Amino acid sequence: MTNLPLTNKNKIILGCSVVILLLILAFLFQGRRGLWQPDEGYYVGTAMTMLNKHSMLVPYLGEDEIFLDKPPVIYWAMISAVKLIGHNEFAVRFFHGLSYLVTCLTVGLLASSIFGNRRMLVLGAIVYGTMIAPFIAANIITPDTPLALFTAICALAFWKSITAGKPSASLWKMILFCALGLGFLTKGPAVFIPFAGMIGFLAITRQLKAFIFDRWIVVSIILFICIGLGWYIWVGAHLAGGFSYFWDNQVWGRLVSSKYKRNPGLIGSYIYLMILIAGTLPWCILWLQKPASSTLTRYIKKEFWLSLVSNHQKLFLVSWFLIPLFILCMASSKLPLYALPLLAPVAIACAKLWSDRLDMLILNSSTKPVLLSSIRFVLIWCLFLVLIKYVVAIYPTERDSRALWQEISKHVPQSDYEICTINRRADGLIFYATPAIIEHLTLKKDPYPTYMKTENLFEEISGNLKEGENETMLILASKPETADTVCSMMSQAGIEFTKVKLAWQKWLIILTPEKYSKMKQLQASSKATN
Repeated sequence: MTNLPLTNKNKIILGCSVVILLLILAFLFQGRRGLWQPDEGYYVGTAMTMLNKHSMLVPYLGEDEIFLDKPPVIYWAMISAVKLIGHNEFAVRFFHGLSYLVTCLTVGLLASSIFGNRRMLVLGAIVYGTMIAPFIAANIITPDTPLALFTAICALAFWKSITAGKPSASLWKMILFCALGLGFLTKGPAVFIPFAGMIGFLAITRQLKAFIFDRWIVVSIILFICIGLGWYIWVGAHLAGGFSYFWDNQVWGRLVSSKYKRNPGLIGSYIYLMILIAGTLPWCILWLQKPASSTLTRYIKKEFWLSLVSNHQKLFLVSWFLIPLFILCMASSKLPLYALPLLAPVAIACAKLWSDRLDMLILNSSTKPVLLSSIRFVLIWCLFLVLIKYVVAIYPTERDSRALWQEISKHVPQSDYEICTINRRADGLIFYATPAIIEHLTLKKDPYPTYMKTENLFEEISGNLKEGENETMLILASKPETADTVCSMMSQAGIEFTKVKLAWQKWLIILTPEKYSKMKQLQASSKATN
């Protein structure tokens, strides 16, 4: 395959330009938007609680709720960034921007390594970085973007470990298992789903035995256990029911049980089709243009699949993509960003198609117009992505915890207070209301299953009465019907309250210490009468 005829100086300029472009995509307006519920609230709220309680091993969400839904890598990253950069939204999203940037470069390196073409380094990085799904995911605090980073490193190290000579192959294998460990410490067993595609590749090419029976495999496995399982073992040993919760929450509940109610059943797999089409724009369009569109039918023919066995480059990409996709479709729990790690092989395949198209265009035209048109298209698309990021950042939404806190803060007393959310969480308030107490309560009989059972609202009020609490309770109801239910139940119980309407049909129900005193007097007089 021909390379574009660039001088060394121009190659350096092009490489620096690509890195600068990715830096802009990763970090521009990264702190402009407030924290959104629910995901950003979960993870930032947990990180801030861990920081305030000086608890770096046991994740807490709020005052007393132990939150074991995810391992601690993203919490540690956010805590470190807040300490280094400051208490702001840019800091808590910094690790995700950095993960996105390094993933782009890793995908480029892997594309270059697979096809032996330095041009693929640039094209692979650009294609992945400008796909809609990775770009959007880098602006939302979830474990998916860091997981995509570690799975991409796994893939790069895996490819190097089976193509490089000794002793480099053994070193790459140890890097592979270290990345697996970090991925496990980011999102648990989910890291094994992309890795299953790599194991499948080894099985098809009959390299599995040689990969396993290597003298360095024991060292590699020990590295994985120390990095990936150490925290799980410690928490399981120190918290009652920790091991059983990990099994249910991260294995059985995600793969088999439908208790988490996240698009269960095969029909729920449509969300992956959506992200593979809309999330890979604009590059998925390459497959619909001639000559690619005229040859798409060959991918469903037997001859193509049989030919993969002898073409390890394509076989690796197909295995890395299809086997994990099958597992995701069969799993009971499905969310769009679960498929994010699968976009790396898609990006490399699109980059290869783009590279081949460049070769064809260069044969029929001069190099300069082809380069200029490609650069112009990429820049216009990047401008579009940045504009979308800015518009989303300034557009009002009920998910915005910063805007919600600005409203609630007007009703916060000078004395001690506690904010209680009902049914729908608002953990992002922990970031803004620090050091206030934020507690999640429920009126539901079957609340979302967590490690610690969610307490009922009236159990909390009764507990405060018994313990003689002298703090204001601010009860946040995110739906009018929830507010009506709470107010009706409190009125029937003889509890006095103040009701304040907030934006987005939210309500704040305020219970002051004076009203607690009246409740106690009513209870005392009622006992005396009886």
